[in-house]
This record gives sequence, structure tokens and C-alpha cells, in this order.
Amino acid sequence: MFKNKSAWFSSSVPQACHNFWRLEGGSIAGCRTADYLFSEDATCADTMRIFESKDYLWNKVAVFHSLFLSACERRQSVKSVCIGHYVLPPASVQDEVRQVVGRLIWEFEDEQSVAQFGFLLFHRVLVARQKMSAVKSAKATLDHLIRSQKVKLLKVFIIQ
Repeated sequence: MFKNKSAWFSSSVPQACHNFWRLEGGSIAGCRTADYLFSEDATCADTMRIFESKDYLWNKVAVFHSLFLSACERRQSVKSVCIGHYVLPPASVQDEVRQVVGRLIWEFEDEQSVAQFGFLLFHRVLVARQKMSAVKSAKATLDHLIRSQKVKLLKVFIIQ
């Protein structure tokens, strides 16, 4: 699964994740050279150092929750698991995300809850798009009415 890929693991990640990574063909590397960075705790000192690094601040690296590996193991595939759902942001950002979404994907207990989370997230995006579309439509209608009123006013002005 992880052939020719390297990973760095925070001290917060259980050894079983390291073992699974190696078992599936991946190698272990330092945080500056690894293809993937995994942590389970955004407040862990080694993870916080990454969040404070230039590479992180300049969007050159991302930290992923190690439960991504558990999802890959359950599905026996990397390609069927969206790694973007497992981005581990700093703790302060997690609080803001929770206010919008409710829970982060790794805070769910089972696969069914994860699927429901995906549906909920999809639904919220869909509703937001529909609201934007409705606003654009209302604005277009309003613009049309304003233009037509200006034309009527202009005709009245010209006739007088």
C-alpha cells in the first residue's frame, strides 16, 4: 500500500501504526524528508514544532491524523480513503472546525458514523451552494427590475 513512500510519526502515534506502515511497504523518515507526517495529538510537543515551522506556515507540509492508516487498513486500500478528511490542524483550528462541522472525522466511533459525516458535510456544501445560487438569482432579478424601472423613469422623463 505504501511502497516507495516515507512517513514521520509523532510520539503520540501508537507503535502499531508504525508497524502497519512498514508492513505495507513504507519506510520511516525524519519530519523534514518524509512524504507524510502523522500525529494523533495536535498538542504533542513534536507536532506543535511542525505547526510552528516555516514549512508548515508556508503550506509546504501537512500533518495527518494517524487514523488515516486505520481507515486504509479497514478498506485494504489507500485510494478509497480521502486523506484530506484526516488533515490534523492545530488545536485552535480544530475548535473552529468543530463549531462549523460538529466533530472531526477521527472523533467518530465507527465506519457508519464516518459515512454519515461525509454525507452531512456533502449536504452542508450543497445547501451553501444552493443558497449562493438563490442569492445570485435574486440579485439578477433585482438588477433586472432596477434596470426596467430606470427605463420607465427615463421614458416618463423624455415624454414630459
